[in-house]
Amino acid sequence: MHNQLPHDIVYRILTHIPTFSTLDAAVRVSKHIHTAFALHPRSILTAVCQNENRDCWPAVARLVHYKLTGEFIADETQVNSILFDHEAVTTYCKYNGIIYGFVYLFRRRYTVDCAPLTLEQVDVVYRALCRLWLYQARFGKAWSQWLIESLPKSKQRTPGPLFEERKAFVKAFSMFEMLSLAAVYRFLDHELRQWLCAHDEFGFDTTDEVSGVSLELIAHELPELCQIMDYLNELSPVYVQSRKVNEDFLVYELELPDGLSKFGLEALILGCKHVSSNQCNLCHATGWHMWSCTNIAHAAGYWGSAFEFAEMFMAEDAWFDEKFSNPFVLALQEHSYWYRNLFEDVLKFAGLGPWKDQLVCDPCMRGLLINHTTECWMEKMAQLDW
Repeated sequence: MHNQLPHDIVYRILTHIPTFSTLDAAVRVSKHIHTAFALHPRSILTAVCQNENRDCWPAVARLVHYKLTGEFIADETQVNSILFDHEAVTTYCKYNGIIYGFVYLFRRRYTVDCAPLTLEQVDVVYRALCRLWLYQARFGKAWSQWLIESLPKSKQRTPGPLFEERKAFVKAFSMFEMLSLAAVYRFLDHELRQWLCAHDEFGFDTTDEVSGVSLELIAHELPELCQIMDYLNELSPVYVQSRKVNEDFLVYELELPDGLSKFGLEALILGCKHVSSNQCNLCHATGWHMWSCTNIAHAAGYWGSAFEFAEMFMAEDAWFDEKFSNPFVLALQEHSYWYRNLFEDVLKFAGLGPWKDQLVCDPCMRGLLINHTTECWMEKMAQLDW
């Protein structure tokens, strides 16, 4: 029956298809449908991309258009003239996977057990990541080069390149959109700092050393950051001193609305799904980062480098005994699963049983680690006959 429909009717049907996978299946049904598609491919591809991205479409279109043409569209309301061809769709599909990877990391960091988000929440994070990527592509290279070249020569507190343009980029959005952009920027900064601290191949002993490298890395585009974090050998760390810089790469001057906690930016997006909304099973407090049996697997680097972690949580006499502390630091450096084992052990030593569905807030977790890290490691060394 569809072969009897006029091409203009088939065209209208194709423009209402919700995803590219469905469109691909549809045009393979018959030569008649494929012909209708071939008459207006760009408008159909654009419409399907709009359907697939909903409110995120303007941010997606602006990013893909800039990456393919180098033309920067200053206002997202001006993207209606953009039409996607096959190259643009291929680029979008590649970018889409990268962005959703960071959406997953956002969920992992800020929800309990990587809880699923609502469609609206996913859109907010996805859209903000698109905008951050465009910001990196537009301003990152110039700012990174300025940071690397200017710091060793001068301590002058002058703004980085394109400061007014960067500021205008952010201020073009509504307050909620600016807060969302700042939230994903802060999330990415936390991910980079923790990742750098967890990988002692770079020789960082303190988070102060890490902060300068993170400051430079965050100006790189999202795909570059994926490659860096996947393949350690591709990173040649740039040592800069962030204390001399009077600005972040992302220019935003925002006052959080009243009532928002220190997690205000992320909590504004996630609401009651935010990890800090949950109650600690030990002290019954809320408003803190919560540790669970899921996220303890990603604890490496959270409290700084392995060296800093050991110094922070080992008893003083044990810390100064190198025969005892050095193997502990080396174990944490070489295998991140030692953190998970340690977190599980301190819970048992505290008489709280194996880790199942308990939630433990940062202050309580810190107390458990201070009280039991040394004895846990002492027992582990005895078991391994070290």
